[in-house]
Amino acid sequence: PDRLRQLPIALGPVHNETLGSYLHRLAVANTRPAGCLARILGPLPPEFSPLSNTTAGWTPHSPERLATLSGRPTPQLARALPALADFLNPGGPGPQAERLISRPCHCCTARRSPTASLVITLSPAHIHLCQRHQLWTRSARDVPLGTLPEVVEAQRRLDQLARRHRQIGRALDLARKIIE
Repeated sequence: PDRLRQLPIALGPVHNETLGSYLHRLAVANTRPAGCLARILGPLPPEFSPLSNTTAGWTPHSPERLATLSGRPTPQLARALPALADFLNPGGPGPQAERLISRPCHCCTARRSPTASLVITLSPAHIHLCQRHQLWTRSARDVPLGTLPEVVEAQRRLDQLARRHRQIGRALDLARKIIE
């Protein structure tokens, strides 16, 4: 059998990135089909895309194989990729607020994704913008908020409330489900 080796260009994952997003970015950087990389880890999910975030069909060797391909240690990958952390620790830390598929601002991910690939992450329901770069990230493209400091301040206050009161996250999750 072929011996698995590290890809020539080894990108690190972005915090809370989906497995599909990370595998697609690795594939693009190394000019390989993303589906081939995903098949090395286990059966391909039916609708594999950057939004995919499942370890269904993985074997106990899949995390090691991902670590080999990426050139990153498994614990480092597990800290950044929630689906991998859940696979390695099925009991987990207990119930957490639901996280939504989103994307970080392009300024924050430019260093981690030099190929200009889109990075897909999971973020808490109450996060709508990048405070550091003052960009709204809950739309198809980043929207500058430099002329709307009150929106950035409202996000800062919401973050403080969510840290202090865990039920706010659950209330936002419920509100989103009602709207959907």
